[in-house]
Amino acid sequence: MPTRPTLRPSLREIRVHPLKSGSVRHLKTTAISSRGLAHDRRLMVVDKNGQMLTARQHPQLLSIDAWIEEDGVVLLAPGRTPLAVQFAESFYAAAKISIWGREVDARFAGERADAWISSVVQMQARVVIDSPADQRAINFSDAEPVLLASEESLADVAARASIPISMDRFRPNLVVSGFGPFAEDEWEAVRIGDLEFDAIGPCERCSMVSIDPSEPLQRGSPEPLSTLASYRRGENGEVYFGQLLRPRYGGRVNVGDEVTVLARRPRPRFVPGKKPLALGIRPFNQLRLKCVSVIDETSAVKTFRFVTDDGSTPPYEAGQHIRIGFNVGSSIAHRRYTLSSSPSRPSFLSITVKRDGLVSTALHEKLRVGDQISADLPNGRFHLMARPAAKILMLGAGSGITPFLSMLTWIADSAVPFDVACDLSFPTEEELIAAQDLALLEKQLAARLRLVRRFTRQGQGRLDRTAILDLCPDVHDRAVYACGPPSYIKSIRAALTSIEGFEPHNLLIESFGGDATAREPTRELDGAEDETFQLNFARSQTAAQIQGSQTTLDAVRSTGMALDTGCEAGLCGSCRVRVISGTWTLSSSCSDPDREALSDTEKKNGVVLACTTCPTSAMEIDL
Repeated sequence: MPTRPTLRPSLREIRVHPLKSGSVRHLKTTAISSRGLAHDRRLMVVDKNGQMLTARQHPQLLSIDAWIEEDGVVLLAPGRTPLAVQFAESFYAAAKISIWGREVDARFAGERADAWISSVVQMQARVVIDSPADQRAINFSDAEPVLLASEESLADVAARASIPISMDRFRPNLVVSGFGPFAEDEWEAVRIGDLEFDAIGPCERCSMVSIDPSEPLQRGSPEPLSTLASYRRGENGEVYFGQLLRPRYGGRVNVGDEVTVLARRPRPRFVPGKKPLALGIRPFNQLRLKCVSVIDETSAVKTFRFVTDDGSTPPYEAGQHIRIGFNVGSSIAHRRYTLSSSPSRPSFLSITVKRDGLVSTALHEKLRVGDQISADLPNGRFHLMARPAAKILMLGAGSGITPFLSMLTWIADSAVPFDVACDLSFPTEEELIAAQDLALLEKQLAARLRLVRRFTRQGQGRLDRTAILDLCPDVHDRAVYACGPPSYIKSIRAALTSIEGFEPHNLLIESFGGDATAREPTRELDGAEDETFQLNFARSQTAAQIQGSQTTLDAVRSTGMALDTGCEAGLCGSCRVRVISGTWTLSSSCSDPDREALSDTEKKNGVVLACTTCPTSAMEIDL
C-alpha cells in the first residue's frame, strides 16, 4: 500500500470545469472567490424546463470542452464545429434553473448555443451561464465552491481497485500531495499559499465517478465506487472521496504553493464493508476480438469465433458470458452473450447468436471474418464451479443451449468423472443448434452423458415433472442448471419444486428475462437489453416505456414524477421503490450487487433501488 511521502506538502494541480459535467482544464494559477475558482462550473446544460442535465444521464457531456473569454464563450466537442457565442449577442435573457431542487438565477446562452448542445445530447436542451446578480455563495457546484483531493488518497483507491483509476473521475479543483492517504478527512482548516479555507467535510460520491472521462460512452464497471464502498462508506450509506472547502476570503493560488493544516478534527467514522463481487462485473473494453470464422448453425443462428488481438485468451469458467460492443447505426450498442466455447480450448472464444434483437441482428448482417469488436472480460455466476457436484442435470431451451456446449466440452476435454443428464428443447429438428457438436460430445462422453433432444412441435411435448424423473430419477441428488426464456424457466421451477426431496438451492438459473415471481435479480440475456418494457406506476396511475438497458429511475423521470436520489449507483438507498410484479435485473453500473442498503425484509418484500434496477419484463411499481 502507499506510504506517507516525505515531500513538502504542496498544491500539485489546479483544475477547472467551465461547463458543469464538461471536460477539465488544467491551470498553473487561478483566482478564487467566495463563489469558487474563476471560470469553474459557470456554464451548465438544462432541459427545456430548466432542470439540470449532467453526465450521469448524458455522458457525452464529459467530452465537451468549454472556455470563457472576455467577450464570450467557446464550446467544442469531438466531430462538431466549435461554437463561439459573444456576450453582446446573447446571455441576455434571465432564467430560473434548478440544481438538485435548488432554484438559482442564470442567463440563457441563446438559440445558437441551444441548437448546438441539443445536437450533442440528442434532446431539447439549453446552455446557461451563472448570473452575477445571483447572491449565492457558490457557482454551479453541487455543494461547496471548492473540492480538494490528494494524490495519496487516489493512490490508495487505485491500489485496491480492479481497473486503472485516474483523478479525472473525481473532478476536484485542487490536488495536493505530501500527506498520508485520506489525511484530509481530519482537516478543519487549511492554508494553501496565502489563502485560507474551512474544510466542510468529505465529499459524497455518485455514479459519475464510474464513468471514464476518456471513454464516456463505454459503461460496464462499477469501479471505483465498489472499492470505495468497501472502506469509505459512511453510516448513512454514502461513499466519500475528497474534501469540500470554503474560502475564508478571496485570493489566488498557484501550483507549487505550500499546504499547511491549520486545525484538525476527529476522523469521520466509516462502516467496514466487503467489496462487492456479485455478478462478476468487470471493466468494459479490456478485450479486442477479431472474428476468424462464422458458422451457420441454423437458418436463424450463427456461431462467431474470435481470437484476441495479442493471441492470449483470458481465463473463464465454462458457462460464463461476455459483453460485447458493436456498431449499430451511428453508435456502439452493447449486449451480453454466453460463451459457447470452452476454457479447455483456449485458442479462441465463441458466441452462438440467434438473430433476434438490435445487436444480434446487426451481428448476423454485418460481422464478417477479419472484423474486430470490443468486449469485456468473461464473467457471470452461471458456471460449473458455482455449484460443484459429481451429478449434474442440464436443462436448456433454444439458444439456452450455449452454456451447456461450453460445459459439456470442458467435461469431455478434462476427463472428469461427472455423471451428466441433459435435456435440450427446440421447436423443430431444423432448429436444433450445434447438431454435429452434440453428436461428437455424445461419443466422447459415452456413458457419462444421457442426452435428450426434445422437439416440442413434433409431438414430443414440453419438459415437465414426469420427463425430468424419467431422465434422472435421482434429480434430488443433482445440481440442476437451467437456461432459457422466462416461460421455460417458470415451468422448470414448478416441475422441480413438485418433486419430493429436491432442494431449491440446487437449482441455478440463467434466464433470458427472468422468473415472474423472482424477488432477486436475474441477469438478462438474448434481447432483454434491446427490448422495450412497460412500467406501470400503481399509485400515480401512470406508465412509462423503457428499454431493458435503462433503469426504473429513468422510467420514473420520464413521467415527470419526483423520486429521492443520491449516489445513483446502488449505495445510498435513497431511491427505494417496491416492485409489485414483474422481473428485473441489476444494471452494469451497480456498485453493490449485494444491495446492502436494503434489509433482508425489504428484499423479501420486493423493495429495490430504482437507480440500478433494469426491467426484464413488464413491471408494476408501487409509486
